[in-house]
Amino acid sequence: MASSLRRSAEQIDPLLKGLLVLARTVEEVLEVRAVRAGIGQPMGRSNVQVLCLLAHRGGHTGSQVARFLGVSKPRVSQMIDAMAHDGMVVRRRSEGDRREVLLELTKRGRLSAGAVQREQRHRLRMALRLVRQPDVARWADTLHEIAGVLARGDRVCEEFCLQCGAHADATCVRTGGDAKCLYLRHMPSRGPAHRPRKSRSKKPVS
Repeated sequence: MASSLRRSAEQIDPLLKGLLVLARTVEEVLEVRAVRAGIGQPMGRSNVQVLCLLAHRGGHTGSQVARFLGVSKPRVSQMIDAMAHDGMVVRRRSEGDRREVLLELTKRGRLSAGAVQREQRHRLRMALRLVRQPDVARWADTLHEIAGVLARGDRVCEEFCLQCGAHADATCVRTGGDAKCLYLRHMPSRGPAHRPRKSRSKKPVS
């Protein structure tokens, strides 16, 4: 541990630059451009995250989405209002608790989420053609490891969500693949161990 803290700027800076440039490139290629190409119009980053999250694992409350995004519940309400106006999201009452409102994608929302994911996969496939026999699985494992280590090293594990659940198989990188992410659960006074109620059927909110 002590030796790692003594690493010089000359050693650290190339890694720092690589990560920052990678983050910027991913944002532009796989978020901005892929989203625009997939749905035919630009969409805010948080809206895309909600779209992808609900596509993988629908039936979340506004509180869960707010914690997932790291924003306030009023901000999420505004976001969901806009997405509902665009025909992407619908609010439904939970049969398990009539006070609970669940968020789900409409048919248009599901189609949009699928189009975005297909466009992202297409752009990755095209990029990988430029590399001679890339070890895709190894690259993925390395990126997941870096993300998890960076989060743990900065001690943000209990207050910041990596938003793994909005992508691919919806498992959590930081918890070793556990899809039961704390940030997708209710957060009452009993603490994060409390699990949300499961609803059997849902009706639209009038």
